[in-house]
Amino acid sequence: MNPFLELAERQTPAPVAARLRAVEKRRANRLHEHHDEERALSFLYRQWRKQELDDALASDDGDKLRDLIEQLDALTLETIPQLTAFVRASGWHTAAATTLFMARRLASESIIRLREKNSLAPFDDPVPGAPATPEWELHTAFAEHEESNDNG
Repeated sequence: MNPFLELAERQTPAPVAARLRAVEKRRANRLHEHHDEERALSFLYRQWRKQELDDALASDDGDKLRDLIEQLDALTLETIPQLTAFVRASGWHTAAATTLFMARRLASESIIRLREKNSLAPFDDPVPGAPATPEWELHTAFAEHEESNDNG
């Protein structure tokens, strides 16, 4: 141990040392409580997400969502264009807005995980004027359905 710290500990009056230990204990307790709260909130969030997916799968658009999830389970970087064609052909314009939002979110999360798994940046949106990336084409396919949902 550091000899200067040893000397400081020996020369620190007992009441001051007790207050310092109490402060450290309160700090450790707050940190522990914070971690417990984060774990509890994370558990509740995962439960809510699962319930949200279960509700969407039980809705009228559940079959479309199941088909999309099957496509996402088999997704690779090379098959993103096929997923885009699938989305364009699936008639998402008739889906409820909440289901369409969930489909978009599931597709985006899948692509992000896939890109990170392949040591790529999570997002690769093209700059204006540049050719569209496959990920951007998928984004556009969902946006086309949102527009027709808004107009319909």
